[in-house]
Amino acid sequence: MEALGIRVEELETWEAFAAAWRKVLRDLNGDGTIDRYMIDLPAGGGSGLSVMMLQQGVSLLGPDGRVAFDDPRTVDTMLWYLRQVRGPKRIATDCGWGQPFSKAMLDGVALFFVAPDWRTHLMEMDVPALSGKLKLMPLPAWQKGGRRTSVWGGTGIAITKQSARPDLAWELVKFLYFNPEELGKRFASTKILPPFQDAWDLPEFHEPSAFFSGQKLGDEFARLGPQTPPVWDSPYSTIAENKVNEVFERAAQHFERHGEAELREVIQRELTAGSNYVKRVMERNVLAGAR
Repeated sequence: MEALGIRVEELETWEAFAAAWRKVLRDLNGDGTIDRYMIDLPAGGGSGLSVMMLQQGVSLLGPDGRVAFDDPRTVDTMLWYLRQVRGPKRIATDCGWGQPFSKAMLDGVALFFVAPDWRTHLMEMDVPALSGKLKLMPLPAWQKGGRRTSVWGGTGIAITKQSARPDLAWELVKFLYFNPEELGKRFASTKILPPFQDAWDLPEFHEPSAFFSGQKLGDEFARLGPQTPPVWDSPYSTIAENKVNEVFERAAQHFERHGEAELREVIQRELTAGSNYVKRVMERNVLAGAR
């Protein structure tokens, strides 16, 4: 970043982030192909698009379980994302997973990577040669002063109604989620920020990370934790997710064939159709409809 003259503290918004491409994108060997991009993002939408939508405050389903992705903010997000991952002016490349991802990091194919807490630990394990060469920054906001974090993945715990010993299960839940001593050790070994905020004051959360250039990862994540957008889940979440990805792919095909012409209208039309499909599937559940 320093060599390229990029001040990451000035990349406060996605607009400012995308505008920095002129300092980054390069054909390094003269073969006519770009060898270095701004950021690693999936070309098919997927997790990258989901992260962006949630940062915008758009969930697949709302707190009432109803379809929520047919939203004007989804259209804006897809338009921005498409321009970054497809077409001649794209600033992103798809670095993949596993060894291809590690090799892309080592080769500098992309200079920015979306990094939820769990992924920082994977980076530390998979690319130790980059120790001291990486730093964390908050996600750029959609509007200046807006939310600078999002959600990628997640876990939870539940006690089923069929449990023979719900009292014993609850004791296990308390041990796993509310034991500060264990949470501190767990963060030190996984870098995953627990939802139990009282634990964030433990010493392990303030230890500097040699891999991330001396940054205190616990402090970095805890600072953004309260901004985390809600994610509502249901048995229909996967269907809704698949529909959103279908909408994105159809919009991408239109973009590659026709450019920006009527692109917004295509996205809105496909979103409405996808939303109506998920609603029809949900309406078939006579038990849910009887509530």
